[in-house]
Amino acid sequence: MAGAFYPGSPSSLKAMISEFMANAEKRPIDGKLVALIVPHAGYVYSGQVAASAYKQIEGMHFDTAVLVGVSPQDSIFSFQPGAHAIEHSLEVQIPFLQQVLSDFKIVPILMGHWSESVCSIVSDALAKSIGGRDVLLIASTDMSHYHPYDTACRMDNIAISSIELMNTASLMDDLSSGKCELCGAAPVITILMTAEKLGADSVEILQYANSGDVTGDKSGGVVGYFAAAVYQSRSA
Repeated sequence: MAGAFYPGSPSSLKAMISEFMANAEKRPIDGKLVALIVPHAGYVYSGQVAASAYKQIEGMHFDTAVLVGVSPQDSIFSFQPGAHAIEHSLEVQIPFLQQVLSDFKIVPILMGHWSESVCSIVSDALAKSIGGRDVLLIASTDMSHYHPYDTACRMDNIAISSIELMNTASLMDDLSSGKCELCGAAPVITILMTAEKLGADSVEILQYANSGDVTGDKSGGVVGYFAAAVYQSRSA
């Protein structure tokens, strides 16, 4: 996706990410960071929102980053390396990770249409595999797509409210009824389930914006983006 979703030139890419990171705020998260939720649109649209998530892990170390994105596949577990060749939801995370972390491995997972049972199965497998290892979970998603500005903000706030409470049941209800949209619903639900099984009990919403905020054009349909940190509070 180099040259499309982000600059094709390594120097231009590094400069763009550096600028995003310089403009991002590092929040005082009181606990152990378990997961991030990040957008995956073109950097000119969602790069600054993504940077607000990756800013939180500057100076930290993780042995492995488990990236969960979205792809139209139906099987629960299968190895399909060709799927990543046409899917950008994970690839756009890698330049950010390379800038803020060093000496780490990546486990890329793509999920298709969400269901409670599939998300639960995948989260069980992840939690069991991770155990006490030094792993960062990352869910890749954008929010509502091509609604009028005010409608998009309303829909996105509904999703954010459930995510902030780690209330996957409410989130799934609202997704099913069309009250909100997440193109990466399966990754978000799965990562929230997994993070909870690993001890996480809190979510910090780091930033929200939509394409209308970025371009200044709020007259047409917009796409929503948000970033969040999922963590285990020190009091837990």
